[in-house]
Amino acid sequence: MKPFIRSTALLLLYLSLVGVMASDARQPLSSARNVGTASTSKEPTAVAVSRVNAPAPSPVLGVYNRPTVALALSGGGVRGAAHIGVIKVLREAGIPIDYIAGSSMGAIIGGLYSAGVPLDQIETELEDHTMQKAYGPTLIPKIMCVPFVKLRGILASKNAPYAGIVSGNKFRKFIEDQVPESKRRIEDLRDPAFCAVATNLLDGQTYRFTRGDLSQAIAASSALPGLVRPVSIDGNLYVDGGIKDNLPTYAARQSGADIVIAVLADEKLKKIDARRFKSYRMLANRVTSIIDDAIDAHHTGVADLTISPPVTGIVILSKNPQDVTKAVEAGEEAARESLPAIKALLEKEQVKYANRPGVSTAKK
Repeated sequence: MKPFIRSTALLLLYLSLVGVMASDARQPLSSARNVGTASTSKEPTAVAVSRVNAPAPSPVLGVYNRPTVALALSGGGVRGAAHIGVIKVLREAGIPIDYIAGSSMGAIIGGLYSAGVPLDQIETELEDHTMQKAYGPTLIPKIMCVPFVKLRGILASKNAPYAGIVSGNKFRKFIEDQVPESKRRIEDLRDPAFCAVATNLLDGQTYRFTRGDLSQAIAASSALPGLVRPVSIDGNLYVDGGIKDNLPTYAARQSGADIVIAVLADEKLKKIDARRFKSYRMLANRVTSIIDDAIDAHHTGVADLTISPPVTGIVILSKNPQDVTKAVEAGEEAARESLPAIKALLEKEQVKYANRPGVSTAKK
């Protein structure tokens, strides 16, 4: 029992550290700047996310003779499956999706979708745990039962370049195998265009990957610190974008899109029974929900509209396939309810667009 308690204490310590990192989310980010490799490099090119609404338009968006739409897809683990439902409904309704900015699970789903992977396939891979097994979160329950001495040895391995239980290489290979060879670089994604948001451990800032290897950028955006080793890109170390930018509305706004729609897969904070905290998974889930709520409050105002699927009750690391289905259906429900407001935004923006000098009203 003692090894179990010690391992559990270490996990809870990790959660508290994540909370400390998240508390810095209110600090303003630096002005956007280019860092890293040239556009010919295989590694992603990162651009700092600026809290100043000064768009750096994607060249892809300039080809449309109509108002453009960017989605900001949040993290949220299994709850993030709601993004699948939202995208399905928007497509069915003929709402254009020209750009996607994704963080953590939002980067996984948004990146795969932008690269042409069918939404039904992504949903199936979540339901049958193919994606989870490639990522490695099923290790968490096992870690809690590992004797402390062995766990300490794993965490302090001299052979590993950086701290983390898994390297993340298996997940990166999984992403790469899903995507056609012609769509494996971010700049080749045009319908919609895409960027992944990640947190740089070296300077504490949030960056969006706009060029380079798609699988590496997604892996960086979803690398849960402590579980997955930080992803090294151009001399920087990147981890989960959700630590500081769980809802990447600033990155979506920097695309230059006329309309930014945020999709927030957060649990609503309601008072719950104390007896539920006998479960370590519930405790971790609640702590994460509280942290996300604090972070996301500073990002929703940047969007023109926020879709909030009712995902309360779905545990972030749930193993239940039905929770994936529930999240997808929650996304569909919330998106349908938002359609009138979205169409009104498009109509309003179309009037502005038509009045711009030299702009044709013909749709493309």
